[in-house]
This record gives sequence, C-alpha cells and structure tokens, in this order.
Amino acid sequence: MLDDRHRVVLRAFCDALIPGHEDGKQRDSLLSATSDTLGAVESVEKGLARLSPWSRRIIARILLALDSRLVSLFWIGTPVRFSRLPVSRATRLLESMSTSRIKIVRRAFDVLKRVVLLQAYGSAAAQRAVWSDRTYRLVRGDRTAPMGNTLPDRCETLVIGSGAGGAVVAARLAEMGREVVVLEKGPEVSPSAMDGIEAHAMGEMFEQGGLLTTADGGMSLFAGSCLGGGTTVNWSASFRIPEATRLRWARFHGIDWMGGGALSDAYRMIETRTSVGVDVVEDNAQNAALRRGCEALGLAVDAVPRNTRGCQGSAARACGRCGLGCAHGRKQGMAATFLCDLKERGGRIVTGAQVSRIETDRGRVVGAEVHISGPDGIEIRQIRADCIVLAAGALHTPVILLRSGISHDQVGRNLSLHPTVGVAGRYSDLIRGWEGPIMSAHSDAFAAMDGPWGVRIETPPIYPGLLASALPWNQSRVHRDDLGLIDRTAAFIVLTRDRSTGRVGLDPEGNLRVRYRISDPDLAAMLTGVIEAARIHLAAGAESVLFPHSDRKILDAHGGDDRIVDLAREIFTWGWSPGLYPLFSAHQMGTCRMGGDARAYPVDPEGRFRGVKGLYVSDASLFPEASGVNPALTVQAVAYVVAGQVE
Repeated sequence: MLDDRHRVVLRAFCDALIPGHEDGKQRDSLLSATSDTLGAVESVEKGLARLSPWSRRIIARILLALDSRLVSLFWIGTPVRFSRLPVSRATRLLESMSTSRIKIVRRAFDVLKRVVLLQAYGSAAAQRAVWSDRTYRLVRGDRTAPMGNTLPDRCETLVIGSGAGGAVVAARLAEMGREVVVLEKGPEVSPSAMDGIEAHAMGEMFEQGGLLTTADGGMSLFAGSCLGGGTTVNWSASFRIPEATRLRWARFHGIDWMGGGALSDAYRMIETRTSVGVDVVEDNAQNAALRRGCEALGLAVDAVPRNTRGCQGSAARACGRCGLGCAHGRKQGMAATFLCDLKERGGRIVTGAQVSRIETDRGRVVGAEVHISGPDGIEIRQIRADCIVLAAGALHTPVILLRSGISHDQVGRNLSLHPTVGVAGRYSDLIRGWEGPIMSAHSDAFAAMDGPWGVRIETPPIYPGLLASALPWNQSRVHRDDLGLIDRTAAFIVLTRDRSTGRVGLDPEGNLRVRYRISDPDLAAMLTGVIEAARIHLAAGAESVLFPHSDRKILDAHGGDDRIVDLAREIFTWGWSPGLYPLFSAHQMGTCRMGGDARAYPVDPEGRFRGVKGLYVSDASLFPEASGVNPALTVQAVAYVVAGQVE
C-alpha cells in the first residue's frame, strides 16, 4: 500500500485537482467543495487497496515521479517538489499535463485523475456534503437471508462463477438432479447494504473496486465481482442478439445449433424466468431526450427490454440506482432468480471463494485450489469435483486456465470490449439522470454502417463519481462548473461493436492483465456515432453538447446543420490516442471462444473445453466475436444450452 511519502503527494494531487472555489464565500456546496470536504484521500486509498499489487505499484511510481523536482522544473520552471507547491501552482501544473502531447505524461495524469475524481465525488462524504442538495439521495433496501455456505471437500459438479453463465448452468444442472456447488470470488451484498453511494458499490460489487483499466490505462473496465456477477450491477437491458449475428455465428464460426431453434427456445425460457418485458416503464428525462431527438430526425428508436418486476410508475421514478445494485429486489438478476432456484434444489453457494487453479490428472479435471477470504485472512483449500464448469467471465476464465497450465493457443485472445464513449448534452430543463429507469430507450439506427459492424446509442446512469471522472478536466474551475450542471446534463453513450480484439493475460505476479487498442476502423465508427449522438442531442433541444475529449470541445446549439457538417470534418483531427478521451467497457467477451475448428476455438460448440475431460465453459468468453448488444441475456441463453450437454 501507500507509505507516508506517497500520501503526501496524493493529498497534494487531490488538493490541486479539486481546489474548491476561489471565492471562499461561495454558498453552493458543490462549487465550494475541496478534496478535504469530499474525503478524497481516504476514499482513494480504499479504492487503491482493491487493485492488484502490480497496479498499486504502478500508481505509487506515478506519484513519486510526479513529486520529482525535474517535473516541476520542466512544467513550471521551478525545481520544487509537487507536494510543496502552493495549490494554485500545482493546479496549473496539472492543467498543463492534462493535454500534454507527451503520451507517458498524459496517460499518467489521466490514470490518477480518473481514480481521484471517481472516488472523491462518489464517496460517502461527498453524498453528505454535496449531492443531497441536488436530490441525489440515499436509497434503502430490505435485509435478506444470506445464501452462502461453507466449502465442502468434494462435489459432483463445481461451477466457478455466479453470474449470468454460472447461475443458469448451476440451476439447470441441479434441476437435473446433480449435486452442484457454486464458487463466487466476490461477496454476497444484501439489498440493505445497497445505499446508492458509488464508492460503496464499486468497492463491494465491481472488479478491482471499479478501477480496473487496460494495461495502457486507456480504457476503464467495469465488471461485476459479487454474488450474481454482472447481473447484480448491470442496467437491466436484456437484448437478444440480432438475427444476422445469430446466423453468422452458426455459419461462420461453426456453432450449428444457433442456426436452429435451440437458442430461441433458451431465450424464451430465460425471458420468462427473469421477467423480461413484464414492466412497461415511463422514460425518465434522459431517455425521453434520446427518444425525442431520434424521432425528430426520423431515426429508429425503440424500447429497451428490461428484466425487472415491479419497477414502474412511482417505484421506478423514485430509484434509478440499478447500476449500483437493486436495493428493492426489483431487478431480476441471478441472485433474485436462478441462484434462488439452485438453493431450492439443494445446491450450495460459497462466496469469497477465489479459484486459483484447476487441478487435472491424466487429461481430466479432478478439482480446484480455492482461496477463501475470511475474518482471519486467506485460507487455501482444495475441493474435489467430477466435473467443472468455468463461468468466471471473459476476464477471469482465461486467467484461471493460464494459471492452471491448461493450454490452447487461443486462450485469452480475441477479447472484445464494446468500446464506449459518452456524449453529454446540456438542457434548460431538469434532467436528473439518476432518477427513473437507467435505460428505457435505445437506437440501432447506426448498428450496421459497415456490414454487421457499427454502433448503438443508449443512455447510461448519471452518477456523480462516474460523471466527474468522464468529464474533461483541463481546468479545475471549468470542470467544477461543468459538474455543477449535473442535474441538467443528459448523456448518450456510443457503444461500438468492435472488430479489433485484445488479450487477457497474467501480470508478473500471476494476476489479471488486459491489453487492448481500438483499431482505426472501429475508432472511425465510434466517432461517427459521436457525431450522430450530438445531432440527436441538438434535435432533442439541448443548448450545447460537450464531447468526450480532454480539450473540452463544445458544440453550441446555434448555427444549425452547418455546425454538424463542420463537426464531421473536424472531429477526426482532434487526436484520439489513449489518455485524450475517456473510453470504457462494461461488456467483456470472447477470450475462450466456442466454435467448430479445434485450432481456432478452445471450446467446442457444446461448451466442452477441448483436450480436458470434464471441463466446460459457460460465460461471455464463449462468444466468437462481439455481440453488438448488451450480452447478459445471450450469456444466460447459451448457458442454458451448455447445461444440457454437461455429462
């Protein structure tokens, strides 16, 4: 962890990034807030504790490098350590670094900036000091009976992961009469603990506290890490993959059953169990803006199928925190559905149980090594199993295989991420994007710009920490003023179906490392989507549009179509290398692909891992390429089919 010297630099960085208003008489709680008011240093330290040891060391090195006298000499002409600069001069130094064309400087600043802003503005202290004044208030859930059990010494079928893939396959196998144990490395979080505070939710329910990035720091990766996996913290969207994608996967990748009725049958069963389409919801102001803008332009816009029950009318309007866990039990994720089914059928669930490696003997699985988190530290245990279903997600399934020495040349490769950026519109009316259903409208008008490749335009939640970390920061005052307009800001996201692929591997200490760079064709598609999102904002009545770029590019509503023409010409010249814009992914797919060719696909079309008897895979790592839509429903449907093949 950080020592005293690191903390001194971190405190100076937080103070310079969030200095508070120059006028000490400023009455607005947000505009007057300082890093101390927000509890920034303490919140950041808690967040960093959840990163891998290797990532923490990188952060520590950045802090020490920032405090070098050479850095201050180069940037402001004075050989004084950053930690000893007056706040005003330290802020000016960071403002210079924020748009530096020296890549290593810009990336280092961007990594620290995102961590600090997310943790500071998403903290419990910020909730008390700032956000309650803007109606961003706590939510209260009900306490539920815990599901967790102790780890047995052996079982018939071991399922690693409790998310969309693991929960469905476990419940169906238990229904078939098999003895099933599910291991989940994250905790079980009761609805009573889901209070709507980002730092709490990120720390408890997201991979590495919501701070995981690609190795170059260019993309934030959000993945669930708790009981129910991503279905506990996703935005309730439950899309089937497009028909053209289904047929492509059958014909091009050799998954023949996708060409018939098996996938459709599985979809129907999953949709029924998880209440997809049961609630008819009213758009909140942000979704209404997307719908209004699309309709004004003659673009396709449709309702989002959602897996909720009882989340409509006043109940839906009063919440909006689906992405931080559903405190009211209305979202029908795995913890509310298939894991309950598993328990009713005699299955066991063990939380805080991280699988280090899978054990094999003469080409067959025999068990796993498990690290159990407890009040007294980590206990290393062994569990024997006749069959193992690996459902740890596209990030951790390949990590477990690589640690286990279970080899196939394609394990960890072909990572798809649906690279996503946000485009903010400023409106005269109140938006309050944290109230009401997160996603109820979407547009696929640009989903097939180049054959099956393109972008979709959706709406994200507007949470303070996420918005603060995504907004351009090149001047502290301007960033603070931009954030002050949070209740009149609507955001559309441009979700790119990527052809570019990355790779999941191990860092020097054997932990997760993700490498990914967006390709030029995918970047071009994404920027086209950014232009169209801006057009939709303006058609919906936005007064201005703020683009996802460190130079803080703005398009004013005045000027009509000529401004869009100019934008289409200029946007590609702004510079879009890592660190110049906030890129994120909430969908990780494809690192252990299913398909017909044994050389190209580690897993056969029925979910069996090739070359190891008794080993199956059931998660988004099976996807042969990016799905192009939110993947949770398809992961569940594929898991239902795979369960029928487990021997």
